Amino acid sequence: MHQPLDRGRDSQASAERVIPFILTHPMIIEPSQIFAGDEVQVMVRVGLSYPEIKNGLKSRPILIEVTETGQKIRNIGPLHDDGVMGDAHARDGIYTLRLKMAEVGSRSIRYSVSAADEEPGPFTALGLLEVDPRPSFIDLLKKVWQRFFG
Repeated sequence: MHQPLDRGRDSQASAERVIPFILTHPMIIEPSQIFAGDEVQVMVRVGLSYPEIKNGLKSRPILIEVTETGQKIRNIGPLHDDGVMGDAHARDGIYTLRLKMAEVGSRSIRYSVSAADEEPGPFTALGLLEVDPRPSFIDLLKKVWQRFFG
């Protein structure tokens, strides 16, 4: 289950004109692999830029979970570029969301970014988080053995 740790200011996206953004840096998910059953913090970062705005307001980009084909499953939470709550520097174009996760089973989680509540489009970033079963001690020994002794 995803739970944004940073509850940002409420977005006024529904009342604003949505301005699409431009991807400037690929999505980075740290860590990119977690183990089922562990409660962990995951940082999602992506570089975005908005075009010159003349007659409207921009909305905050939202991290969404998507299917393999890119269809929206659900909103995870708004990304931040305000220098707090996990974001390194305010207004640097790197948007961040810190998540607290405790996934129950193994699966691949695909993320995208969307402006407001729009469906992801060709301008969106894509990221992947792998949730794997925790390996047993024997499995770890086998991996070490294979790595060093072939």
